[in-house]
Amino acid sequence: MIINIIYYFLSFLLGQAFTVWGQFYTLKYTTISTLEAFFLAIPFAWISWFFMTIAIGLGAQYNIVSPFQDKIILIIMQFILVTLLDVYWLKKKIHRSDIVTFFIIIIGFYISLTKFITKNFITKNIV
Repeated sequence: MIINIIYYFLSFLLGQAFTVWGQFYTLKYTTISTLEAFFLAIPFAWISWFFMTIAIGLGAQYNIVSPFQDKIILIIMQFILVTLLDVYWLKKKIHRSDIVTFFIIIIGFYISLTKFITKNFITKNIV
């Protein structure tokens, strides 16, 4: 079972890494056309699709995660990967707002998963 979880996260990470890299790949080429950018980025999308198909299949087959948890992992992983590319490839600094945004996303997922607002603030007698 643990090996399936490792394969799931590894294929998910590879899929998302190719997605994010494909999105960032053409940023330094400011003079290329949209069509040229498409042809440069599309191989990354195909590779990402391959790894994400494996990850989603493993998650469903071995009940590693639910479809909703797939989405949560995708958003968090893309946020982290985009932040890393900003820092190490585009040489931009991480700001306090970037960190705050990450925790707002985590709090939002907590509220969504636990239905915190619905349970605690909305009455059940609403018609």
